[in-house]
Amino acid sequence: MAQAGVSQVRGGRTFRADDTHVSLAECLTLLAFGDALTSEELRAQVEGERPPNAASAEDRLRAFFAEGCDGEPASVGKGHFVDRQTGLDELAEALFRLRLAVERGTMVVRGRYTSSYSAADAHLADVTEMTGSVLATYSQFDVSTGALRRQGEGMPSVIWRDDPLGFDREVDSFSGDARAADGYFFVEVAMEGLGALLESGRITGVPGGGHSTRKGEKDCVDWLAAAFEADPQHKRTKDSFRQEALVRFHRRLSNRGFIRAWDAVAPNAGRSLPGRKS
Repeated sequence: MAQAGVSQVRGGRTFRADDTHVSLAECLTLLAFGDALTSEELRAQVEGERPPNAASAEDRLRAFFAEGCDGEPASVGKGHFVDRQTGLDELAEALFRLRLAVERGTMVVRGRYTSSYSAADAHLADVTEMTGSVLATYSQFDVSTGALRRQGEGMPSVIWRDDPLGFDREVDSFSGDARAADGYFFVEVAMEGLGALLESGRITGVPGGGHSTRKGEKDCVDWLAAAFEADPQHKRTKDSFRQEALVRFHRRLSNRGFIRAWDAVAPNAGRSLPGRKS
């Protein structure tokens, strides 16, 4: 049974009513495939059946020397990455779309900077907003860590553990150039605005289509009631709530389902009358 205040999105992923951000991996996979994958789920699909890689960059470099690299990935991708390169290309396009949205001021992204590309170091770092210029600089998504790195010349926008160019990327990290070793960990994307970005894309699983479930609409009603209390000055529009709801309750809430949920709670909260657009 789901916990109170928790809404199921897909598979094992849940969003709480007070969640305001999604991870970068979830954002990119929603944009690319209409399917929110956690960083661990994404890594497993790209890498195949191998377990998650928690090794440091130095350990990964040692592994490259110990095992050798013949230029061909040793595992077969799964899920959205059965055709691995096509899937990676979709992720790269999603990352570019996200950056453009940040540059336009319609999306907010935040992360923790580390000069040593270390998750342990990033845990102690301050959370900072990442501007479009920062995203243009740190434009390489590392599937192994879920982090963003600088994209060297000739390097792909999305890198993963067994990428033939991954060896060169790890060598660059120990080249003595500090710029090759830094990055942003724990990158998160604000949920507000994400619905509009999804709707503007060409993915097949755009939120809002299909049918609502009774539980999805009930969860939306509960979420709207709490969201209205958090917005006493009525600064947010109905469309803003709709876009966020369709992300939060992905695959369980349609546009019509949102309207029913809105009509059930908005009048009592002093919002618009049933059926109105604002």
